Amino acid sequence: MEMRDGSYVMHMWENPTYQLFSEVWIFNYTNVPEYLDGTAKKLRVEEVGPFIFQREICISINHNLSTVTKTYYV
Repeated sequence: MEMRDGSYVMHMWENPTYQLFSEVWIFNYTNVPEYLDGTAKKLRVEEVGPFIFQREICISINHNLSTVTKTYYV
């Protein structure tokens, strides 16, 4: 597929009609010392999150190499 500046395909690729999100869950162990010394039989786990991040998109065009690069940042 050939992508040219100003074309419909290039516009859709540069500005997609969707948004990208990343979700991160963090789990906290709340009784590690008690579990390690034997006073607790099970680890207690507390869920923290989810934390949701919108991803940023960076597009770079190298006309000399005829390449287009799309990079996602969180």
